Amino acid sequence: MRYVKLLFVIVCLISLMGCSFFDSNEETDLVDLEEQGDQQLTVLIGEVSDPLSAEVVRIFREAVVQFELDHPGVKVTIDTTTTQALYDDKLFPKEESQELPDIIVVSPNKLNKYAASNILAELSVYANNDNMPMSDFYMPLLEGASRNGEWITIPFSPTPLVIYYNKDWFDTANLPYPDPNWTWDDYAKTAQLLKASRASSDTVVFGGILVPDLFLLEQMVLSQGGSVISPDGKKVTGYLDSEASVKAVQFMIDFLNDQKLIEEMNPISMNSLDYLNLQKTGMIVSGSNALFFLEPQLGTKLGVASLPSFQGGARANFITMLGLSIMEQSDDKQLAWELLKLISIEQNEFTQQWSQWFLANNTPLAKSTGQDQDPFKTVMLDELNHVQRSALEQNEHYVTAFRRESMIYGMLNNLFSLQEAAEIKAQLTLIAQFIDEDMAKSEAASKQSNP
Repeated sequence: MRYVKLLFVIVCLISLMGCSFFDSNEETDLVDLEEQGDQQLTVLIGEVSDPLSAEVVRIFREAVVQFELDHPGVKVTIDTTTTQALYDDKLFPKEESQELPDIIVVSPNKLNKYAASNILAELSVYANNDNMPMSDFYMPLLEGASRNGEWITIPFSPTPLVIYYNKDWFDTANLPYPDPNWTWDDYAKTAQLLKASRASSDTVVFGGILVPDLFLLEQMVLSQGGSVISPDGKKVTGYLDSEASVKAVQFMIDFLNDQKLIEEMNPISMNSLDYLNLQKTGMIVSGSNALFFLEPQLGTKLGVASLPSFQGGARANFITMLGLSIMEQSDDKQLAWELLKLISIEQNEFTQQWSQWFLANNTPLAKSTGQDQDPFKTVMLDELNHVQRSALEQNEHYVTAFRRESMIYGMLNNLFSLQEAAEIKAQLTLIAQFIDEDMAKSEAASKQSNP
């Protein structure tokens, strides 16, 4: 499901979850111990092979080289691990003699677990020592990086959903570019007009594309004031199959039928980015990091718009982002803090490189990198004002259901072929029950492997 992969591509870069998250064949990349300086920091990350991941890791390594030059006698060891089991083994070792890393990369679905295990250091003390105003950070990011009132991870590469569109299509159809407060009904009507303006095309085109999945469904439910998961994050039955969910699915089904997406192909597995790049559609939904794949192809034709609200509801979005954390047991927390500042907070050549594709986590950095004036980034940064916590953050095992591809794909295909509200609700209940069972099994397995 390319939409899901791109929504989470930034998590896939150096992270802990499971789409194609650990594609690297390299298990570890450790510096020779004989080359160590007087002080050593160990950074635990994961590497994957997609182009955006490679760019991230390249910049990360360059920053480490500069840090070592600025701190004579310090050696930074980068430990890359290729499976979730190996990653957790590094953090919850079976042997007491095993050394733990100083810095780790945290994916959003793992922060609750690590916080409950008290393995992450509280960071505000270091910011206060540097006279760093906490108000400089975007508050939704800081809230997402905190648990129980403690700031335990530095927000990195926040990725909200946005609409990407082809300006030429709008110009040809004499349509204004999307308004920040538009609704999904507006999106559907615009897609109709864009498709009609291309009626003479020799190829099959779509005015807009929606890839129907549980992530887009959740945004539409949040916009209606609902949730797809219980307040304690333990179950989705009774929430994923709520009235708000039924309305969202009905809208998506109507949209798919209107654009004839179901007739032409399987919309669940289609690659919407390719369709926009190849000018076979005028609009798509994707994460802010998809700019990396779209801007080089479309150039000045590319436009970015805010995510629509559900009709009658409020604007809502959710983000995926990595966190950069210091381990509580580290003997060099201050040194680790200095490295993390260089990589993700301060204004320097490395954060300038990040800013080309990823949003800044603080307002001074957004200003110094020009994101606060960039026509794309300003839209994306504004989406941070409408962020709500997602099911992904509330239960680390929620996303594992998407790895059961044959089961989930079949259930979703059936869901989006239905018409009646009662049938839709019944199918949503089946999906919710499957996810609840899967989350329970995953939780039991996690406790058994890391008691």
